[in-house]
Amino acid sequence: MAASENHETNPPQTETFFGSFFTQAQNLVEVGIAKAKELDEELQISTKVQGAVETATVKAKELDEQYQLTEKAKTAVAAGLDKVNEIDEQLQISTNVKSAAEQGTAKVKEIDDTLGLSQAVKRKVTELDESLGVTTKLQEIDEQMGLSTNVTHAVKQTKKTVARLLPNTDPWENMWRTLEPGQKFDASIPAPILNNIVTNDHWVRPNSRVLIPGCGRGYAVQAFASTGKCKCYGLEIAPTAVQAASEYLSEQGLPEDSWEIVEGDFFEFEFREKFDIIYDYTFCCIFNDEQRHEWALRMSQLLKPEGFLIQLMFPLNKKTSGGPPFVLDPNQVVQCLDDVGFVLASEEYPRVLEDSESHAKRGGGDSAISIFQFA
Repeated sequence: MAASENHETNPPQTETFFGSFFTQAQNLVEVGIAKAKELDEELQISTKVQGAVETATVKAKELDEQYQLTEKAKTAVAAGLDKVNEIDEQLQISTNVKSAAEQGTAKVKEIDDTLGLSQAVKRKVTELDESLGVTTKLQEIDEQMGLSTNVTHAVKQTKKTVARLLPNTDPWENMWRTLEPGQKFDASIPAPILNNIVTNDHWVRPNSRVLIPGCGRGYAVQAFASTGKCKCYGLEIAPTAVQAASEYLSEQGLPEDSWEIVEGDFFEFEFREKFDIIYDYTFCCIFNDEQRHEWALRMSQLLKPEGFLIQLMFPLNKKTSGGPPFVLDPNQVVQCLDDVGFVLASEEYPRVLEDSESHAKRGGGDSAISIFQFA
């Protein structure tokens, strides 16, 4: 009888066992679903991955088209502007760029392998490229992702970093790649005395052709062109200087066809016509005493008969040796020009400039003006 009672109680125990197993399995499934949802929320794929790929795609495309990036710089841009700025500050380009590129590539590949985002991301990038302009896209990325506090500044810094990656042996080009307005010889404005010269009809006559060798960012070109009575040509040997001058002058609202910036060597570039006026300021001083005779001869070749060479001489009293700039002796400059057919246009020249006629830090008897006429 006892054995019979035990036999009757076995089915309920089996049912309890399987019921418990089913409950545990159900719990595991629910935990798995919750974990998957948690991972999706943590990764925030829709915003972060989209934003990262959009940023890298747009920036790489823009910089590649404009600056012909080296492969090393391309990977830096693909890793993101924040990484490029960090690399720029630390000046450890090779190691940091390589590491950033590897990390960025591995992360994107990991996400793509795990979630199958490749095609969706590509479609989204294409859609954004077709519907948004670059400026709008950068602003949106900046606001949503905190890419930088100032996108314009970030792009500017990136351009400088890229420029430093590209080798160049020309010292003038290398200097111009990092030169900001107001630095070194860049005085930010035309020499104060120049306004008196360009408005004087005796020196600057209607339809005059004007040349400014070593024109820099184009401040003197602006002064001549703004009169509306001449065509002013600025000559620079460094491509970056040509670009800087062109950008500056394009923003000044000057009369149409009143200026042109030319890239070339002062001693070799062949102009179609000679000039009525040549304006020299902090250009003669880059030549030493021996080279200055060649400078004077070239001036005579570029000026029309009876044309004017307007020269602001600086520095006259440099305390250090060597150059450029080289200290100018007004009498020696006059002699060099006299040897090739120039005469002083007035007995008052050369005349030391007053402080009010000079740029800041170039007064105190350190600047002089002379105007010569080519016979």
